[in-house]
Amino acid sequence: LKVGAGIYIKGAGKNQTIITRSTTADAAGAEKRGPGNFMITFNCAPGKPSALANLTLQGGGRGDEKQNGSDERDSGLHLNGWKNENGARVASSCDDFRIFNTKFSGFGFSAITINGNPTTTRGVIFNNDFTNNYFYNSRSQTIVLGYGVVVYGDGSWPELRLGTADNIFIENNYMYGNRHHVASNNSSRYVYRYNTAITTTNTRNHYALDAHGRGANNGSKSGSRQYEIYGNVIDTDLPKAESARTAIGIRGGDGVIFANFIGAQFRFGLELMVENASEAQGKEACNSVPDRITDLYIWDNRISVANSAKNGVLSVCPNTVQLGRDYFLQTKKDYLPFTYPHPLR
Repeated sequence: LKVGAGIYIKGAGKNQTIITRSTTADAAGAEKRGPGNFMITFNCAPGKPSALANLTLQGGGRGDEKQNGSDERDSGLHLNGWKNENGARVASSCDDFRIFNTKFSGFGFSAITINGNPTTTRGVIFNNDFTNNYFYNSRSQTIVLGYGVVVYGDGSWPELRLGTADNIFIENNYMYGNRHHVASNNSSRYVYRYNTAITTTNTRNHYALDAHGRGANNGSKSGSRQYEIYGNVIDTDLPKAESARTAIGIRGGDGVIFANFIGAQFRFGLELMVENASEAQGKEACNSVPDRITDLYIWDNRISVANSAKNGVLSVCPNTVQLGRDYFLQTKKDYLPFTYPHPLR
């Protein structure tokens, strides 16, 4: 379903109006990467807010078994801020959108995807359930995709503007068993606050929350621009013998991370990286790439993790992403969070 801007799609209730994908997302191109098939697309326009509420969108995946049958191009809702002008694709905005009281489950790529101009796209995603959104690759026998909410900008690199209304707000949602509950790239900006985010056995080898940096293998012109992550419960639903990788994995961009509760079965609370570099690759992979972390503040998080060194914060490339220069374990003094609850609610 593709609709114009300014449309409000409203169901009878989260468990009453249920829209289910019953066929393969794209049988002819199942091996192509990217969000190829959305159930619902809002083609946004400035000054015409869109909304979706009170229903369930069910992707091709079923249940929480590891091989859940989802398709890697199976996607739920798309807020599309791109438009064509004189044959060229131009980044517009999705203004003051609202998504609430909805359940998103079983999507192989993403439950919600947002594209647009990062300085003008704004809205709030609240009181929703996101469950078991991931794609299992049978050839590699691993989970390789899957997002609750994924946010893309337009490839620009705007000024850092924390604490403003011009952001994508994800607040008061319940997120369970998604590969990444939130992910971002290409000059994105998001606020993730007061959510409950649960990692399961299937998703324990991935970061619960994610922000990409610039990387040649992901097709983005720039990395994530900014993020504000605070007031969340980030925990696991694991047997006692298991542990999960990391609660918050940051590969680029700047922002604030504070006042989160992070459960004890994560090995690290925060993992700070350079895109495409890993601890296993060694220091030669830790190059000072564009759009890496340069101004990140971390404070007042309740982190009780398997590895408690440095307050559960691991910098994979400590000489490139350096404590006291690029990230700081202290309050950002000039920062003030935006109004909560969000005024659009």
